[in-house]
Amino acid sequence: MRIAVNIGPTGDWSAMLAAAKEADALGFDSVGFLDHYHSDEPEWQAYICGWSAYGALAMATSRIHLTPMVIDRLNCLSARQTIAAASRPVALSVFVWDWLDDIEERLLAWEKLGVARTFVTCWHPFDKLPPLAKLL
Repeated sequence: MRIAVNIGPTGDWSAMLAAAKEADALGFDSVGFLDHYHSDEPEWQAYICGWSAYGALAMATSRIHLTPMVIDRLNCLSARQTIAAASRPVALSVFVWDWLDDIEERLLAWEKLGVARTFVTCWHPFDKLPPLAKLL
């Protein structure tokens, strides 16, 4: 199973950039972050998101995949139907919002179920990247 990192919402660009570079250096498959330009969470009002951030991360990383988190909330069903209509495969991924103490066991169980990639959310200050990298 490929293990990816979801960078939790933050308005701290330098921390986000450092986390993406660290994820790249540690060997994670992919990095992603929320694609919303709004949030219901007041503390996230100034967080970094969107295509321009992916462009900047593409310039700053060397091999890691950049995976936009676009199939979420209300657009999930229509996006899946659009992908299927284009005869493109839909890969099963798991999105882990909070750090789980039994993450290693869950990764093994999800892999047995056919999950291709798991995105594990790492929150600012992104200190869970090194322990997560040990599971690669």
